[in-house]
Amino acid sequence: MDKLLKNIRKKQMLIKDRDLLKFRQPIHIDYIQDQIIKLNREQTLEILNKYIEAGILQEDKGYYVLKNNN
Repeated sequence: MDKLLKNIRKKQMLIKDRDLLKFRQPIHIDYIQDQIIKLNREQTLEILNKYIEAGILQEDKGYYVLKNNN
């Protein structure tokens, strides 16, 4: 997963490790936008979608959480 995070950072995804840990519990898009990423909705969704494509996060009804990789 460390290698994956390094690749994501190279592609300008901007969620810090300590903030990424907050995603252990579902977080609403509004909170992510206002308190974690601090960008507009479009940019926030773009960043979150990159994390989803990388298999790190998953989304359900506007809430984002770390993907369970069993």
